Amino acid sequence: MKGKICTSIEQSRKLIELGIDVNTADMYYDCNSYGIQGKPEVAIGTVWSKDIPAWSLTALMGLMPKFSLEKDISNNAGYQLWYNYNTVCYDEPVDAAFEMICWLKKYDKL
Repeated sequence: MKGKICTSIEQSRKLIELGIDVNTADMYYDCNSYGIQGKPEVAIGTVWSKDIPAWSLTALMGLMPKFSLEKDISNNAGYQLWYNYNTVCYDEPVDAAFEMICWLKKYDKL
């Protein structure tokens, strides 16, 4: 794993656009520094008015129905995330989970 710990700002905005509840985010980008912070203690609805929610791999996987995440050792293609017969492969598991969430939402599986 290269070290990506959560969705990017663009990915986060896409998840919000898809209707993913911001209360499922467990991190956020601070609007003043764009640094990544843990989930704030205060009411999330007020924080998100300026700050940008972000989802860790754990939070993304918590949104999904039964899945399988595997390291592809056959050709070093990165990580594979399986749901039924759909598979996404990316270098970063956060990216694989993000794409799977988008796919699940598109096909009304989420």
